[in-house]
Amino acid sequence: MSSERVSQLDARQMLNESWDVMQTSPESSRLIIEDLLASDGLSIGKQAECNLHLGWCEMYSARPKDASNFFLQCIDLYHGLDNLSLLIKAYNGLGSSYAEVSLFQSAITAFNEALSHCKTEGFQKQSVPVYLNILLIYTELENLGSSKETLKELDRLITHYGADEDNLSIYQSLTADVYLLEGKFSAALEHYTKSLEYARHANSDFASCTALIGLSRLNRLSGKYQLAQQELDEIVRNFKADSVGSHYHYAAFEQGLLHLANNNVSAAIDTFERSLGDSGAVQQLVPLIRIQQELSDCYSQIGEYKLALDNILLVNKAKESMSGAEAQQQLLLHHAQEKVSRLEREAQSERKMRLKLETLHRGLLMIEKIGRQLASSLDLPEIVSRFYQSMKDAVEVDAVAIGLYDVNQDCLDFEHAIEFDEKMERFQIPLNEKTSLNVKCFKTQKVMLVDSTDFVNTVMQGDAKVKMKSGIYMPLSIADERLGVLTLQSSHEGVFQQENVISILNSISDYLSIAIRNGISHAQLLELRDSLQQEKDEIELAKTEIEYLALHDGLTQLPNRRMLLDCVKARIYEARLRSENFYLLYLDLNRFKPVNDLYGHSMGDKLLISFAERVRKFLRSADLLSRIGGDEFVILLSGHSPRDEIDQLISRLQLEIERPFLLESKTIAVSASIGLSCYPEDGESFDSLLHVADLDMYQGKARRKAD
Repeated sequence: MSSERVSQLDARQMLNESWDVMQTSPESSRLIIEDLLASDGLSIGKQAECNLHLGWCEMYSARPKDASNFFLQCIDLYHGLDNLSLLIKAYNGLGSSYAEVSLFQSAITAFNEALSHCKTEGFQKQSVPVYLNILLIYTELENLGSSKETLKELDRLITHYGADEDNLSIYQSLTADVYLLEGKFSAALEHYTKSLEYARHANSDFASCTALIGLSRLNRLSGKYQLAQQELDEIVRNFKADSVGSHYHYAAFEQGLLHLANNNVSAAIDTFERSLGDSGAVQQLVPLIRIQQELSDCYSQIGEYKLALDNILLVNKAKESMSGAEAQQQLLLHHAQEKVSRLEREAQSERKMRLKLETLHRGLLMIEKIGRQLASSLDLPEIVSRFYQSMKDAVEVDAVAIGLYDVNQDCLDFEHAIEFDEKMERFQIPLNEKTSLNVKCFKTQKVMLVDSTDFVNTVMQGDAKVKMKSGIYMPLSIADERLGVLTLQSSHEGVFQQENVISILNSISDYLSIAIRNGISHAQLLELRDSLQQEKDEIELAKTEIEYLALHDGLTQLPNRRMLLDCVKARIYEARLRSENFYLLYLDLNRFKPVNDLYGHSMGDKLLISFAERVRKFLRSADLLSRIGGDEFVILLSGHSPRDEIDQLISRLQLEIERPFLLESKTIAVSASIGLSCYPEDGESFDSLLHVADLDMYQGKARRKAD
């Protein structure tokens, strides 16, 4: 179809065909797209979509660095098109390509840009794979706080919009990773198991390998080394490096750590060395860096300090490479996000500056150097210092001052001024100061050349011992925005009357204005960032307090019914896996109502608090005491025990409760009716166990009344 005009229908069919074969045969997909791009009459929208397909072809061909270029081209072609879905996919692909080569900061930036467009009505479901990619990075970096926050949003989205089996498998695996970071092994095991089920049903090698690595890590940390080894053996037996990418090296990393757990340092070294030797074209550096760090520790353990040092040096070199690449990609991404109008204004400014420079003397090449120096900093004091030093070296300038317009106080604020190499004290000049040359320059927006006679009738700042004999006042502005005034002064006559000096200053003023505008914007951005961070910290604190209140009783601070429900469900799952039993105790205070009636509810509250504290101290640290309402409490006993031991514990607990309470110099005696239920004999759900324990408690209370 090369050089032939293609219809929109044919183009769509070719794009669909390309997408269908992309994962299994990226080269075939690439040929289809290249043929389509060679045809005539292809719209900009279809060109953008072709670049998106080429990006994923490169990803599936293990060339993420090349993929990022195609995704950026797709984004660049998007401007002006009404296809948000395509733009979201392009930013998601770009973030994936960055993440694949460990450029996590750039990846997060790209993913966040995709999410900003997902907020548009009708595109929320597309945020599910984006959030999965973000969560993958946070768990990779072991950032628990950000991982939990991202997981919470994913829970909401998947509950509302659903997800395919591939994404569900990754979601379950990442959920397990978060639980593992928290040390919640039982919950992690449940989700790794679900992830493996989804992955196998979807026939996804990548997802299956991810789940098996997680299970192996979990079993290793739990001390179940044999199970951990079985899962690693399954990875080696069923998967190849080209089908699971960098996860193959994570499996090798886990194998080495398992050898270390078994105190087999030499086997660990062999595994790590073999993995590094097989790294080939792997472009994600994080697993290789971790392997190299562990390898260095292994060599240190056996006294091979030279080899240990060599590996640490390689780790540092890899980190430096990642840092440099990150900065480069951040710059590319920033340019991709710029609006067309901004690019046009910059182009116009650049053309204007170029026309100016073409008319200047060959010696004015210095201007370009000074401009680059100014543009390389966002710190206003540093910008002024560099400019002062450049002017001092070029001509006989002894003082430089920049007065920025303060709209709130209607004055020129000279916070940045240098005279004879010394920073001057900050000063302000009101705009109603009639004798000020700075004010006159700012108001007229005209360049003013002055000599010693002009300084006579104006108030001078700084060192009065040395008289200034010449000066120049220049307005600083960008487009229609008035930034302030630039003042240069010299203790020599006629310095600024020289044509070459005026040419230099005219040419450099644009650079300086841009540098100052950027510096002001940067300072404002830092202030805003600090303010937003403070607000975020306050929100996080409030969220933590709300989450605590949602799971705890406000009076006794004990876990409430909701938290008890979650803990019992988790205990049921664990007991089912291990074929164990466990017990629930249902406690109801006797003679509590008379305490309220006689002494008031305040005394009743204090009794409940003291009761909770006494019972909590009596129990083991792993037992869970909860208040489910009024004077009713439930105890979830940890571990598994014979019934006779539980009966003995109940007897001791009753004696402990019956010891009188001393509250506000009053002795108060109460007792408790205690009911018991056992999993699984009395039920296999929270409701059934609680019901049996409650019924047993009332039956015991009835027996005592009968006696």
